[in-house]
Amino acid sequence: MSYYVKNDIFAEQLVSIKSTGKVLALRLFIWIMGALLAVGLVLLGIFKNSLSFISLILAVAALYGAYYLNTRFEQEFEYSNTNGEVDIDRIINKQSRQRMAQFKCDDIFDIRPFDANAKLTAKREEKDIYFACTPSSSSYVFKIKHPKRGHYYLVLDPDGEFKESLLKTLPYLLKDKLN
Repeated sequence: MSYYVKNDIFAEQLVSIKSTGKVLALRLFIWIMGALLAVGLVLLGIFKNSLSFISLILAVAALYGAYYLNTRFEQEFEYSNTNGEVDIDRIINKQSRQRMAQFKCDDIFDIRPFDANAKLTAKREEKDIYFACTPSSSSYVFKIKHPKRGHYYLVLDPDGEFKESLLKTLPYLLKDKLN
């Protein structure tokens, strides 16, 4: 009697998002506005003696709000492939995790390298595009079937180990496109 032993495939990758100049400027703007609001509330409390305690609490809340909004910009993505089932999670500030996408490798029906010069969102059929990385020349665009929405595009930046796990589970015709 012979038994077929299946090799389990598991790979995981953590991708950090790099902040651009626009994001850094927005974060700085949030801090400046939060500080100005806090100072304004404290001054209001000084001039209106009866509101000093309430304005101090509101000033602290404004600074905390600026801090909270700034931490929302710290994102990373976790890719995991378990026997052909791919999960893409977005991790915000290393605290909260949101499932961004979940699909089987059999649901992928096109893979192409990411072209930074091409305007993906300009085409009507490519309106559902999601980025799970900071796009670069090593990124790929995956076209994935969705049971309810038809299809969507997912931009990933797989490293060597994760790419090898995908090659083991991709449909045969797509293996040469992921090089």
